[in-house]
Amino acid sequence: MKNLFLIDGATGTSKSDLINYISNFKTDVSFVHKYTTREKRITEVDFLGKTDLTFISNEEFEVGKFDYRYGYGDVSYGFSKKQIDDAFQNINNVFIIVRNEDLIKKLKNDYNYLNVVSIYLYVDKDRLKDRLQNLGYDSKEIQFRTQRTDIAHRSYLKNPNLYDEILIDSGSRMDFERIIDLLWKKYMSKSIEYDLKLVPINEELKRYFFRHPEKLYDLDPRKFEELVADILKDFGFDVKLTRATRDGGFDIYAYMKNEICSFLTFVECKRWLPSNRVGIEVVQRLQGVQYINKADKSMIVTTSYFTPDAIREHRKIENSMQLVDYNKLTEWLKRYEK
Repeated sequence: MKNLFLIDGATGTSKSDLINYISNFKTDVSFVHKYTTREKRITEVDFLGKTDLTFISNEEFEVGKFDYRYGYGDVSYGFSKKQIDDAFQNINNVFIIVRNEDLIKKLKNDYNYLNVVSIYLYVDKDRLKDRLQNLGYDSKEIQFRTQRTDIAHRSYLKNPNLYDEILIDSGSRMDFERIIDLLWKKYMSKSIEYDLKLVPINEELKRYFFRHPEKLYDLDPRKFEELVADILKDFGFDVKLTRATRDGGFDIYAYMKNEICSFLTFVECKRWLPSNRVGIEVVQRLQGVQYINKADKSMIVTTSYFTPDAIREHRKIENSMQLVDYNKLTEWLKRYEK
């Protein structure tokens, strides 16, 4: 299970406090650092390395390779998809502070194969004023920041369904940290199920199937073909799926070429339950298609197993056809263990 936490809230709503607490007292976490054109605040000069920002000029920002950008007032923020993907290396929980509703929607869509949790932080305006005064802000800056809070709150009221969690900072540090602990416990124990009809085939999904091979049966047949094609691509094949409506006896063209040889393989995929074993007729039909179209090899990949007759028939042509049953397929998935 991997969680992408998106933290939203105006200035003074304890976003950095949340990040700081998670960083100091939780494990298996990482944070995406953003690049920004705003000036560093006095309170950020000595932040024990926990600030989530890298401060750069407007010129540097313009040429930066940021997949995700947003503005907040006259300041720009940006970060890349690679930063997010790198943060998830050997880590299951990644946090990003994002003060933009449209970008939160985009991240939820782009990472729909993860459990994306959007969190809105709220603090009472009078309490916020007291906090900003304690941080050394002047009256003009405090007025500006509280107005920003009003704007942020109105944005929340317009998009209440955008956020999965609302965290209210009552002013008590102990209470706030207790709320964070409860949130952490909730998502560390929550069982996440992928929507396998929507999720794209990628490294994270293949790792998911390595951990949960029984979920292969939840794939629709076409999505299973896409998965097999992607795995064969990782093995070094050039692959092409046949049309979904095609009934030509196979599902994937898989072509391999190296310094020594080249060969074309026709691949037939069967996303069947274990009780529905692949029979001799499937083996004989694919053998005929391979012979007629002069393919070098053929392969049947299934989430089930093969009948004894199919196995005996295969022994006659084992140099030109490969059978991959559920056990062999789970062996393939071990390459995605890390």
